[in-house]
Amino acid sequence: SGIGPKTAIHLLSLGSVTEISSAIGRGDLAYLTNVSGIGKKTAERILVELKNKVLSSQISDGGSEFEGALGDVIEGLAALGYSMLEARAAVKNLDVHSKTSEQLLKEALQRIK
Repeated sequence: SGIGPKTAIHLLSLGSVTEISSAIGRGDLAYLTNVSGIGKKTAERILVELKNKVLSSQISDGGSEFEGALGDVIEGLAALGYSMLEARAAVKNLDVHSKTSEQLLKEALQRIK
């Protein structure tokens, strides 16, 4: 889809998973184009492909076996276009002690590489 782990990590440097999901949900093109490696066309494609996923994940927030930081990581990976299967595999056995959601998301992205 044109967004690899390196670009995704650059995206994470802009803000929290919640902020990024909100920007996608709002259709905030300017927010996404601030990321190194994401131009206008790529940002537009991200918004088209992920807006409904982000909105539906915000609506149906319950029923997950992963809670807290791991749940945030799975939501973040889903917002970046990864399947639930890929997201769950990436967070499996992550050490969550003393780490933020953003740190865990970066580790999960490195596992997906």
